[in-house]
Amino acid sequence: MEVNLKGLGWIPFYPTPPETRTPDKSLDPTPPDPHTLVRQPPPPLADPPHDDHTTQGRTTVGG
Repeated sequence: MEVNLKGLGWIPFYPTPPETRTPDKSLDPTPPDPHTLVRQPPPPLADPPHDDHTTQGRTTVGG
């Protein structure tokens, strides 16, 4: 199979690994215990952008 990559042209692509490639047996296949996982806090909220031109009791909208 070949894939057309922009700027590189047609490149051979083999989606299936060779039969000689086997998974690493040293990796632990069991998922971690969810009770021991620590949830990371969310990132701090950013201040909203401020307008340098504040109105002082008067508006520029006519009516």
